[in-house]
Amino acid sequence: MPDVVETSWNRGDLVIRGKADHTTAHIKSLVSRQKVDVSKALKKRAAVERRSNRPPGHGGRMPPGGRMRAGPAGVKPRGPRFGVRPTVPAHLQSEVKSFLMMHPNGVLNTEFELQFARKFGHTIPYSKMGFSSLRDLTMSMSNSVSVEMLSRGRYRIYEKSNYPGGGGAARASKG
Repeated sequence: MPDVVETSWNRGDLVIRGKADHTTAHIKSLVSRQKVDVSKALKKRAAVERRSNRPPGHGGRMPPGGRMRAGPAGVKPRGPRFGVRPTVPAHLQSEVKSFLMMHPNGVLNTEFELQFARKFGHTIPYSKMGFSSLRDLTMSMSNSVSVEMLSRGRYRIYEKSNYPGGGGAARASKG
């Protein structure tokens, strides 16, 4: 659909823009001349935020005292989607795999993000995807990525076929 939409990447996010042609050019011109009432927009945004902080299934009513009840004491949700296992989008898996194929000896975790950003022009927003660290993200990609644990919290990331241990799971190193 290259004649309908234009895609690009902005700071690791996929941006999709519609393309105007001779039949839709007048709409593009109308939209570009629209004026935004800032006070209305701010009120609408505040109302949406208030609604999103209410519990689902309570008809919009808050419990007595106006406070939401937390889960079990001391238990904090991990990542933005508690209870849902985060996944890596297919396009990002493909980028990671092709990046690691260019590094048959693997890449140290301390160098991975910088080298990846140089190659693709964006970092991996692993916390936005629900991962607490780069290690968690790479461990979730066990079908295409292997992780070799080193000393002092360091690890080396390999494309699975380049992993010197032959297997796919993480392994500890004595070094």
